[in-house]
Order: sequence, then C-alpha cells, then structure tokens
Amino acid sequence: MAWSRIDSWHHMKSMPPARRALAPLLLFVAACSSRSSAVAPARAPAEARPELLYEEKPADWFESSKLAARISPDGRTAEYGAQDAAKVIDLQTGRARAGAAATPPPAFPANADALGGRVTGFAWLPDRSALLAMVLQPNDVRGGSALVRFEPASGRVEPLSRDLDASPRSSPIAISPDGRHAYAALASANAPAPEQRHEPDADRDLDIYEIDLATGARRPIVSTPAEEFAPFVADGHLYWTAALDESSVVVLPVDGGRARTVVRGGFLPSWRQDGRAVGFTLGGLRHADWALNLDGGVVDVDATGNPTAPPRPIIVGYHEDFSPVWSPNGSWIAYHSHRPQRPPIPVSAYDPSSATDDIYLRRPDAPTAQEIRITDFGQEAGPPDWSPDGRRLVFTSAIKGANSDASIPWLVTIDPGTGRAIGHEKLPLPPSVHGALMAAWSPGGKEIALEESRGEGKQALWVVPVNGSNARLVVEYSMTTYGGVDWTPDGKTLLYSASSGDRLQLFAVSAAGGSPRRLSEDSENLLHPQVSPDGRLVAASRLSHRKQIWRMPLPR
Repeated sequence: MAWSRIDSWHHMKSMPPARRALAPLLLFVAACSSRSSAVAPARAPAEARPELLYEEKPADWFESSKLAARISPDGRTAEYGAQDAAKVIDLQTGRARAGAAATPPPAFPANADALGGRVTGFAWLPDRSALLAMVLQPNDVRGGSALVRFEPASGRVEPLSRDLDASPRSSPIAISPDGRHAYAALASANAPAPEQRHEPDADRDLDIYEIDLATGARRPIVSTPAEEFAPFVADGHLYWTAALDESSVVVLPVDGGRARTVVRGGFLPSWRQDGRAVGFTLGGLRHADWALNLDGGVVDVDATGNPTAPPRPIIVGYHEDFSPVWSPNGSWIAYHSHRPQRPPIPVSAYDPSSATDDIYLRRPDAPTAQEIRITDFGQEAGPPDWSPDGRRLVFTSAIKGANSDASIPWLVTIDPGTGRAIGHEKLPLPPSVHGALMAAWSPGGKEIALEESRGEGKQALWVVPVNGSNARLVVEYSMTTYGGVDWTPDGKTLLYSASSGDRLQLFAVSAAGGSPRRLSEDSENLLHPQVSPDGRLVAASRLSHRKQIWRMPLPR
C-alpha cells in the first residue's frame, strides 16, 4: 500500500448526497469548427438518457477510488477490480462473480517512444490502421496532455488535440465506431494553471468529453459532481465508471454510540493536547490532481466535540500535506508532507521522485517557511505519533531507494527546544511481525501499538516494547487498508477499525488481548480512531464511497 493512493482555502466543498445520487446531467454542445475549446450552449436530446448498470459501496479508504471497469466488445460484461480481487459483472443483471475476463487488454506497440511523452491511455481506430494515444506533454508546466494519432508501421505521429486537462496518471480513451470522435475524461476544457491543482475546494472532478478528431474541438457530454472516467464504446453505447467519494471527521463516545459530524470534507483526525481542537486533512480524492489538493486544517471544538468556530488552514503547501499532530505540551506540530524543491513552486502532478516524502516539525502558529524537516530517508511516510515525554516520534515508512516497499516503524529523537532531529533508528521487531501500516505510542511511553498487514485481507494489532522485545499479538481481523489504532489515556484499551459485514467500523480491545467489542453501527465506513485527551470521545474518519458503471446511447 502507499499513503498517497491516495494554497488557498475558501470553503470546503460540500455536496448534498441527494444531488450526487441524481442521474448525470448530460451536456450536449455543437462541435467547434476549429481546434478551439469554446463551448456552445447545451442541449439534451431525449434519446441520450444515461442508465445505471452497476453500483457498489467499497469498504476501504482510497484504494478503490480509481479502479475502472473494462467493458466487453458486446457490452454484456465488465471486468472490474484490482488484480488480486478481480471480478466480472454481468451488465444485464448487475450481478458480479469472482474472476478475470477472458480477453486481455490490448498491448501497446513497441515503438511508442516516438510519441515523445508518457502515454496515459490509448485505443485503436476501428480499421486498425492507427491508434489514438493520450500523451502527457513533458515540457508543459500546466500538466497538459495531447491526443495524437500514431501509425506503428510508419512511426508517423499526428497531433489531433492539445492542451487537454486529463489525469496525468491514467487517462483511458474510447473511439466512436465511425472513427470520427474520441471520448476522454477531462477536468475542464483546457489544462489549468498549476496553482489551481493545489486548491482543496476547486471544482475539478473529471467529466466525459467528446473530441472531434477532424478539428480537435472538445465538448462535455457527461458532467456531474462525481468523477466520471474510463470511457468505453461497445454495442452502440458509451460506457464509463463513476466514483462518488465523501469524507468527514466525526466524534462518538469512547464507549460507543452514534457518530456526530465535526468537519465535512476532512479525514485523518488528531486532537490538540487540551482537547479543544481537532486537526484533520482536507481535500477529496481528486483524480485529475491526485494528492496535490491535500492540506492540513484545524477546527476548534468544545468539551463535547462540537465545533465552536469555522475550520481553518494550518498546513498549506504545493503538494500533499497531512493533519497536524500536536506534541504533548503543545509547543510543536508534526506532520507528513510531500514538499517539492525550495523555494516552493506549484507542480502539475503528484511525483514522489521530485518531492520529499518526510516528517516535518514547526511551531503551531509559525508560518510554513519555518518548518523543520526531520527525516530524509523515508518513502510513503505515515502520520507520526509523539512519545509522552515529547522527545521522540514514531511513524511508519518504507526505506527510500530500497527494493522493497514494505513499511516499517521508525523512531526519531527530537531536541524539544529547537525541534531538530538528533537521531533516528528502526523500531526493533521480532520475526513474527512483518512491518507496520500505522503506529501509536502508549500513554506510559514504554510500548508502541502497531497495525500490521498480513495480506489476503487480514491484519493484526501488536503491542511492542520500545526495545523490540516480547511483542504480543492483541487481535487479528479483516481489513484491507490503513485503519489506524490508538490507546485510551489509561493505557488499558486499544481502538481500531476493522471490516464488519460490508463496512468498516470501530472496535475496542484490551491491550492485553481478548475479545473485541464493536463501538459503532454506522451506515458508512469509520476508520482512523483517535481518543480525546480526557478519554471521553473518539474522533474518526467517516468515508462514503460509491462506485458505479453507467452507459448511454452514443451521441449523434
């Protein structure tokens, strides 16, 4: 797993669920006569109505958000899911079964280097004379893509449409049966300024566009508040995958009960040491600007966890930032961040190779320019947690440059006066513990709780002394993502997230081991539990996912 698979703040985007559940709003516009992206007034022919074919509600964090369906040529089935959990969906009945489709995806020609950039999607023309490829333009600071026609036999490349606002990571395309139009997922008609990609609340969800291959003009034909992507053409229809993801920070009694919303549009909560503020990460799972739009925020709360002021930014930068984690005396905040080179500049795509992936420290009220980088050895570092004396941090991370992406726990010693790191080491683990996803320091300071992935949908909680000796297995459970773990202030109980039916819910278990107790009965997924300093409340991420497959008759 990787943490990111997953500068301005105006307001947090909040869309009523009822509106998100509406059938897509189809916007049909006249084709442009040049390569301009100008859009004509919309019209909606009655015959082009969308049809929902399949829907599921995944029980994970970010892992399923970008999974896309591949449609069979006859439009009867769809292959969907990760490689280790692939399934075939009967689009006539909406029923799914385990397995992979018999027809493998088409292979890309060996001489693709002639395209001059990274190919993010392609499709063959109906007569197989050439293929169309979506190519990320390497020298475009805005991250624009180009749709090009490529003849493998001759190596001839012809640009058809430039400056496309496609996802820089993956952008499948489809072609109409007559070979006159292509369909692609774009966030807007033209690639934006890089700064816009970093705004947490920017309206930049992907929509399905039709591109005229003769003129290069583009027009939106499927546009809703959801992410619409991975278009396919089959059996006279246009198919696509939709993702509707909503997040919020909630609180509930530590002994269990109903969850109440604290912040909409946030996740990964943390408590300030006085219990009167909750930190969180804001910014949704935006496909076109993956992870660039994540910032760290804070909201003041009363003793019952109700907000007393609007949320505000506290960690803002040109890349992925996670929630602030306060030191025990409140003098420092620590956080995970991807920071590009100094001075900070806006970037157009998430790229771990060109940015740091480390833990930073700074005073809570200091500007970002005064932050202190305390690690330079990690890859996909997780959120840190403080030792009770405020002199050390524990976090999980792979080793930068290593052949393995396995995540292990690290300890960093901090000078509490200057915030500078004065040493780091791996947390010694016995052979029975194979790495860790998330870690939490015990209130007594002598032990650390670890969340371990065991593969095949299984995880475990361990309690490990700081010297690495005598690790004890607390509980095993079903889970496929970073669920999180935390201690109650008395050090007797661990809270964690686990699969329960078709949802993730919160559980409590004795730190000494025993039978777990379910704390929540929520209609959505609850994970990342964090117990308040007074031990009365638990804050958590509440995540709602919808994955859908739609189709409509091809536009005429």
